[in-house]
Amino acid sequence: MKILDIRAIQGANYFSLRPVIVMRLDLEEYDEVFTSEFPGFAERLLSIIPSIQEHKCSKGVPGGLIERIREGTLLGHVIEHIAIELQYITYMEVGFGKTRWSGEPRVYNIVYSYWVEKAGIFAGKEAYNIVTAILNNEPYDIDSCLNALMTLLNENRLVPSTASIVDEAEKRHITVIRLDGYNVIQLGEGKFQKRLMGTITSNTSFIGVETADDKILSNRILKDAGVPVPIQYNGTTIEEIFLGCKTLGFPVVIKPAEGSHGRGVTVGVGSEDELQSAFAYALPVCSRIIIEQMIQGNDYRILVVNGSFVAAVRRIPAHVIGDGDHSITELIEIENKNPERGFGHEKPMTRLSVTSATESLLRRFGYSLDTILGKGERFDLELRSNLSTGGTAKDVTDTVHPVNRRIAERVSKIVGLDVAGVDIIAPTLDDPIIDNGGVVLEINASPALRSHISPSIGSPRNVSTAIVDMLFPNHIQHDIPIIAIAGTLGKSTTARLLSSIMKSAGYAVGLACSDGMYIKEKKMNYGDQGNHGSAKIVLQDPTIDCAIFEVGRNDLYDYGLGYKCADAGIVLNVIDGPSHYKTLDNLEDISYLQSIIAEAVRPGGYSILNADDQYCVDMKRRCYEHIVYFSTQSNNPLILNHIAREGTAVFIQNNHLTVAENGTFATIAEVSEIPLLYNGAAPMNKVNALAAIAASFSLGVSIPTISASLKSFFPSMNQNPGRLNMITGNDFTILIDSGKYAAAHTELSDFVRRMEYSKTILLLSTSSDQSPEDVIKSGKILSSLADETLLFDESPDTTVHDTISLHTVLKAFQSEDSGYSVRSMRSFSEALDIARKKVRSEDLVLIIMRNLETITKFVGLDGIYIP
Repeated sequence: MKILDIRAIQGANYFSLRPVIVMRLDLEEYDEVFTSEFPGFAERLLSIIPSIQEHKCSKGVPGGLIERIREGTLLGHVIEHIAIELQYITYMEVGFGKTRWSGEPRVYNIVYSYWVEKAGIFAGKEAYNIVTAILNNEPYDIDSCLNALMTLLNENRLVPSTASIVDEAEKRHITVIRLDGYNVIQLGEGKFQKRLMGTITSNTSFIGVETADDKILSNRILKDAGVPVPIQYNGTTIEEIFLGCKTLGFPVVIKPAEGSHGRGVTVGVGSEDELQSAFAYALPVCSRIIIEQMIQGNDYRILVVNGSFVAAVRRIPAHVIGDGDHSITELIEIENKNPERGFGHEKPMTRLSVTSATESLLRRFGYSLDTILGKGERFDLELRSNLSTGGTAKDVTDTVHPVNRRIAERVSKIVGLDVAGVDIIAPTLDDPIIDNGGVVLEINASPALRSHISPSIGSPRNVSTAIVDMLFPNHIQHDIPIIAIAGTLGKSTTARLLSSIMKSAGYAVGLACSDGMYIKEKKMNYGDQGNHGSAKIVLQDPTIDCAIFEVGRNDLYDYGLGYKCADAGIVLNVIDGPSHYKTLDNLEDISYLQSIIAEAVRPGGYSILNADDQYCVDMKRRCYEHIVYFSTQSNNPLILNHIAREGTAVFIQNNHLTVAENGTFATIAEVSEIPLLYNGAAPMNKVNALAAIAASFSLGVSIPTISASLKSFFPSMNQNPGRLNMITGNDFTILIDSGKYAAAHTELSDFVRRMEYSKTILLLSTSSDQSPEDVIKSGKILSSLADETLLFDESPDTTVHDTISLHTVLKAFQSEDSGYSVRSMRSFSEALDIARKKVRSEDLVLIIMRNLETITKFVGLDGIYIP
């Protein structure tokens, strides 16, 4: 038994619309071997993970999985459940999973949900290791596994502040894209996007952040503005700090001039020895050290967003309260059993620990960790009140005096922060601090939201609402229109045509298709870009306001969608074609995969389906938003029924491309007016044009704009490279196409026959990712079309004779007719030279190859279409 592959799929995919981990497991000698054949398997599993007893499995009751294991189930199914449970007991609440045969002998796809990608993959590998240990009767260290999972979770999960903003954005259907492995987040798409790093936003002033971070500068600015602040001095040497202390007197606060989260801060320094220690503690954080007046009072944090008061908490340092029986160490252990405390940011409160600050405080009071505190006696473990050091927070939002609210709002505007944490030391915030001796201690850029979201005492505040409201006020647009296209044939042409239409409608378009990736018509990446990675890149571009994606079959199976939901999901057809996986060797599975495009549309979006393809029609069962059908036949029964129900449909009627909506009909254009259709000789492009009309019309593009775009879109190397590009020379005609599947070659052959050329010379590249079976099919189709075939290898580094598939290609072309003329050339240029010598004005040179850049060197870009 071995793991062949394990990967995370982030977008909607073949197995689920949610993110999942997919493990390809080869059972090898354990294929069709059931758990019932291993005595004690269930008992050993329970001894390692007792909580797996709760798994219901198909039985529907707790203990159902264990019962299945005793009755007998495959090992892959057990690994699936273990991977889920390992995540669940480390605070990742996942529950979805399934195990399916891959179509290959012995190989199964084990699928399960995850929270954190690295943790999910680790859980799958360890689930495999647990089963292996049980089979081999070997020990397994479950504690090390769970500790490693917790570490991965804490290192890779979103911190509470960012997570709360993400949750609020997702409630509003705002797209969320994680830009790194930690906390840099994009909200929205294209030119409407906003970015976050913690609670610093793309609106945050750089000068504001620098001012807040410089505690000397911010203190001076606020003092000059009349804001009550503590008196402070600063220096870079201990002697300078001692001079400041002579003026201020003990106790004082020592802190670095720059920094955050309380690093290097010592509060309540009461002697020269403590002063020296505090200076040494602050120095590694910043070379300039502040000595500050110690203000007595409580520690408060006020959150201000977009210049307005949002929430406030009183922060209390980590502490224990004596009961007269237990030592400080024991009190810490008791409090750490509080289910509200956890490691890092995983719970509302962080676990208590003994730090250098704790040891300093113990010395100051003459205590030790073995000291038993009197009943009700409080001992602070930290000088700082940060939640990250185990502090607690009490919500005081409703009791903050209006004057104090206005002071905090004014402070945020003076410093210039859109999201600010204003720290105040005062006896209370119930009264104005200008009356009770309180001061503004400092202002923080990127304040943590945890104390407001889940305070230890008091009501939680959904402060993320204010931040999202600021970034996207008054329901302003946040996502851009996305059009996604699936199908075996026609995706590229449809994508390019849609790009032209949406550009004419005033959009700045990002396009990812098999020809490359384009941003506002400028080619940014070459090669096949119809994949999830290119889709993500396009959505992150800040200059576009419309995205069009060609979705390749294999990439969709491997990685899922590169976007969350589209506004329009088009499925052109379901036709057999080469695939990397046995799972996709039949039309039903191909249809199921491509139906993801139709299903994954936004609320109010459009699933656009080919009414002439029964597999496409059947996808309606998975579509929950508006369905728009298109058909080349106006008498298609489904189209007629859909129109009768006032649905939207696009079809050809009396040689006119027509759209029907709510019982109203409108003509887009005549077939003869659209260059792409070659006056009706290219029926495959009718499907592409109808789909493009359906998507653009559904998204609000006007009929005149659609019509004008169709009439100005030519099948040239400029506008639609590699798709029926007809180029006329002085003496002959060239037709260029890059279709690579047998189905595409069938359509191409039908088109050429309609054009009625006297003779056809085929120049065919032998470089192909087709299977040998598909090469044979293509060979039979093309050999019956062409009068003569010249084979060549388009790779610049090898000759055609070095191409592995040459024998297969030759066999394909000669199998039907032993006398058929087929020759192999060493390069495209050699094949083209020979063709030029043979061809006449009434003949056609048909070129089928993928490397279009090579073609343009010889024949140029400007093609003239022949009606």
